[in-house]
Parts: sequence; C-alpha cells; structure tokens
Amino acid sequence: MVIEPGVSVGPVHSGMTMQQVVAELGEPDQKQDGGMIYKNLGMAVGPDKGGIVQTVLCGAGGNTELTKSFAGHTKAGIGIGASRADVVSAYGNPTVTKSFGSKSQFEIIRYDSLGVQFTLSYDKVCVIAVFFKP
Repeated sequence: MVIEPGVSVGPVHSGMTMQQVVAELGEPDQKQDGGMIYKNLGMAVGPDKGGIVQTVLCGAGGNTELTKSFAGHTKAGIGIGASRADVVSAYGNPTVTKSFGSKSQFEIIRYDSLGVQFTLSYDKVCVIAVFFKP
C-alpha cells in the first residue's frame, strides 16, 4: 500500500466513512473506541465524531496489537524501519519534534502541512500516522 500523507493510505482515503473502509478492507480484526484494527495489515483506522475517517496508523507488528508490520510506504519511499535521516531527507525539517523515554528512546517528528507524523524508536520509524483534514 502506498501512503500519500494527508490524502490516502492504500484504498483508505480522506472523506471515507468507516462503512466504506469495511467495504474496501473487509471486517476488522478488532474494534476499539469506534476505530478498527487490521492486525494482518499492520494498520488501524480511526474516525472523527461523524464516523468519517480521520486518522490511519501504520505500525510495526510484534510489540503492539498488530500481528504484522505495515508493508507499505510513502510515495517518497518511507516505511516502517526507515531512519530519521531518511525521513528528513524526504520531507525536510519537521514542524514539531518531541523526544521521550529514557535516553530519547522515542521521538515524534510531525509535518503539519502534509498531515503525517512519524514515531521513531532508536532512530527507526515504528509508526506512521496519517491525518485527514475534515
């Protein structure tokens, strides 16, 4: 699946209802707080209050509820496991950066104008969050 920040993650795109997501991806493995988790796709889809897709989280499997890691990537080639340098090379300096955990174990780098955020663990992308604008 190809991620187009702020626009789509594979067949899931801005403006879709959660019912349309099910029509595209099938029934989720798990539903939680209105969102849907697709464990074998390595992704979760979250709605806004009106049931329209607002966020798609693409993550690494294993240590999360996801069975498999998300196998897709952005059009710029950034996927799970990419380095911080790869992300900055592809997208430039982020709008926001935040480190947390012991010895800066985790870092969030966000690109507000693109509608995408990367969470890194030890300098490697472990979650890609895509935000759709209403």
